[in-house]
Amino acid sequence: MAETSVNAFFGIRLPLFARVEIAAFCQELKMRIGVDQFRWTDPGDYHLTLLFLGRLLLAEIDGAIEFGKQVLRGMPEIPIALAALGGFPSADRARVLWIGDEPTEKLIACVSALAVSAEGQNDLTPHVTIGRARSRPLNLSALELHLTNKTNFEATAIELMASTGKEPGKKYETVACFELV
Repeated sequence: MAETSVNAFFGIRLPLFARVEIAAFCQELKMRIGVDQFRWTDPGDYHLTLLFLGRLLLAEIDGAIEFGKQVLRGMPEIPIALAALGGFPSADRARVLWIGDEPTEKLIACVSALAVSAEGQNDLTPHVTIGRARSRPLNLSALELHLTNKTNFEATAIELMASTGKEPGKKYETVACFELV
C-alpha cells in the first residue's frame, strides 16, 4: 500500500567528509555505551534538521514547497560547526542522540525565520540524529564524551525532506531544494 502522508522537515544534507567524521565519532560512542542500546542512523542518511513540519498529507507538500520558497528566498549561505553531543528529551535522559551545531547568527536567523513562519512548531535545536534508544534512556552527562574536532562546512542549500517507512529501513527523500545565496 502506498503511503498517503510523510514526515516532512527542512534540513541540510551533510557533505561526505562530515558524514565520515560523525560516523567515526559514533564508532567511539558505540564502544563506550554498547552498540545494541541504540538503533544507529546510517551515515548516508545524516542531515541537519532545522524545522520539523510533522506528518503531512501528500496533497500538502506543494504548500510546504511554497512556504520554503517564500521564507528562504535570498537567505545567505550558512556556516555550520557541528561539535556538541546532545540528547532529546534531555542530556540526562537521552532517548534520541544527536550532534548539534554551535549556532551562528546566520543559522539562528534561518531557523527563527522558518519557525516564526510555521507558527513556532520547532524546538529551535538544529541537530543531526545519530541514534534512537531501543529501550532505556542514556545519561549523556556521565559519559564526558565530546567530538574532538568541530566539523565545519558552509551550507549552500536547504532541502524540504520527507521520511517514509519505519526504523529500520526508513528512507529520506529530497522533495525540494532551496539554494542559498
